[in-house]
Amino acid sequence: MRKPKYKLELLTPAQRELEEIALVHMELVGVESARKITDRIYNALAHLRSHPNMGIACIDKMLRSEGYRMLICGHYLCIYRLLGETIFFTISWMAERIILGYLRTCRCKVKATTDLVGQKAG
Repeated sequence: MRKPKYKLELLTPAQRELEEIALVHMELVGVESARKITDRIYNALAHLRSHPNMGIACIDKMLRSEGYRMLICGHYLCIYRLLGETIFFTISWMAERIILGYLRTCRCKVKATTDLVGQKAG
């Protein structure tokens, strides 16, 4: 098997978030659930070492312009950035929270545009 080319650096905020994810799963569902979700995230991150561009560009314009990518792991988005030969894993968020926030932003923009167009027409 080929040795992974890239180094994975787990930054402190990401480590804390992963610990929190595990604790929440352990309290709500049990130890096995906590183990499954953390294994799933860690396995996906390990896979990045050989395939650093497998994630998609971040939706957020600022993050995207800085080269951040996101990897979907179940209900979580793992945000990372490739710099040289190192992948910096910064944080893991609940996908629903991000997607709902993005949709709310889109709806607000559409409503504001619709209101503006309606005012100009009237």
